[in-house]
Amino acid sequence: MKSVGKALREFRTNCGKCLRDAEGNVNLKPPAKYANLIDEANWIEFFNYHTKDEKLLKISEQNCKRASSPIYPYRASLMGYRGVEEKILEQSETPSSAAVDLDVLWEDARKNKQGVVDNEKVQEAVNRVVCAFHFIKPC
Repeated sequence: MKSVGKALREFRTNCGKCLRDAEGNVNLKPPAKYANLIDEANWIEFFNYHTKDEKLLKISEQNCKRASSPIYPYRASLMGYRGVEEKILEQSETPSSAAVDLDVLWEDARKNKQGVVDNEKVQEAVNRVVCAFHFIKPC
């Protein structure tokens, strides 16, 4: 059942990407990829729901606003946590296949290009984690 739900969400997302073309013009016909699955009446209903429903537009606006100013900005670009982990392992003196601690990954993904945490909120979170870690495992 999980794979069915995942497929449905992927289908909706892909259809949502087809509401407008590259120039921003409205597509009133279903995408060619899904033409055999979606008739025009259902596409118009889907289009109206995703472009005119006040509740959905309000949620979308809130999500856009929240995403534009994150509390803990992520700076690892498209590298992702896996790439950050590989970079840390390459830079370490004894590279091993052992996993890097999640707190180290989280902190490294939020450093600027000079390798410094320059956001106060991020630094506060890092300090809390370090204090908690030392409380659990004293040096």
